[in-house]
Amino acid sequence: MFCRRILIVALSSLVLRFGCQCLKAEQPPVEQKTEEVFENSPSITTMPKDRSAWTAKLTPQQVVDRVAAKFVRREKIRGGYTNDLTLEALLAMYDATGDRTHLEFVSKVLSGRRIPPSGFPSYRSQPFNCITISLFERTGHRQLIKPYIAEMNKYRQNAPRSFDGAISHYGDPKMGRILIDQLQDYSARMARAGWLSGDESFYREAVNQYRLFRDALRDPKTGLWGHARGWYEDPRNVTTTPWARGHGWLMKGFVETLSYLPEDSNEAKQMRSWLNDFARSLLKYQDDQGMWHQVLNRPESYAETSSTALISYYFARAVRQGYLDEKTFREPAIKAYEGLLKHSVAADGTVYRTCRGTGPQRTVEDYLVRETPLNDQHGIAAVIFACSGRVLLDGVGKLPPHIEQTLSIFERDTSAN
Repeated sequence: MFCRRILIVALSSLVLRFGCQCLKAEQPPVEQKTEEVFENSPSITTMPKDRSAWTAKLTPQQVVDRVAAKFVRREKIRGGYTNDLTLEALLAMYDATGDRTHLEFVSKVLSGRRIPPSGFPSYRSQPFNCITISLFERTGHRQLIKPYIAEMNKYRQNAPRSFDGAISHYGDPKMGRILIDQLQDYSARMARAGWLSGDESFYREAVNQYRLFRDALRDPKTGLWGHARGWYEDPRNVTTTPWARGHGWLMKGFVETLSYLPEDSNEAKQMRSWLNDFARSLLKYQDDQGMWHQVLNRPESYAETSSTALISYYFARAVRQGYLDEKTFREPAIKAYEGLLKHSVAADGTVYRTCRGTGPQRTVEDYLVRETPLNDQHGIAAVIFACSGRVLLDGVGKLPPHIEQTLSIFERDTSAN
């Protein structure tokens, strides 16, 4: 009996060792050296080229119809930043094409949320974008102006701050965490509040936050930005990895903020200078297919959909608005759009290779192996934006109303301050 037990223990130990070796052998190394290894990873979804939207010769409107099909058929679309980002993208498509079905759909979704006419959603309930005010800009419902300005005053006064005054993402207040995802929305909200109220202190706050984040996160050698600061152990520790979608967020913040700043103001001049520096840095990392990669300065990382699409759209917007030179940035925007249709968007509307929701990671290797679920909502929204940008570059679409219309359309309520 004793011998039998010894034999069982020995066999169990042998099986355990063999099994562990097999598991270890099956796990890919943390740092890969070629893009092919990443694309063959089970966490990276790759589209068959013969099924691409490019092969099917789809127009931008056809791409949007197919990519958004499942989203618009949902019985209920709850609040949440990826859902609201998709609604915002549909409004951009309405601006570019004049197709009112997009506007009517967004209006229907928001009316179902039953926001009080005299109120405005808390800034905490709509992180990273504000679909309520985006819809207002297309409809001109003046009753939202006062509540919006009041809520932005509350945001500015109550938002936690890091040690240098940068707005801090919620969490441990001692860490003073800052996150570029939040910056882009906060800055645009402040600039919009200045535009609606005439209070120039909002403009200064918007641009000052970009200054603080730029000083904290930008790598002067590459012009790329780290993702965050203060996320692990040390409040001054910077997450230096240049995460691709974060740079799409930053492009969004630059262009949306500039859209509200008085053109001849010092704030606008400063933001245009920073935008040009930032956009030229991005050009260095666009690949031959038009794509930007998950970690921008690591070409062996996978070509990532949401970042490429956001950058494409905001390049297009910035060209049309005169913030970026057309000769330099028009073709990269188009090349990115075409790259998406060739490598990321299938003819049936399936969206591939979008990095899943990603907070600041400890190491660059953690970013390299982030999963890319099919039809991730970040990718769906961003592809719709990119389609809008492609229409704008043909010169047949309109820019969002807050750019081409004046405040007189909304008859600014001077008592809103």
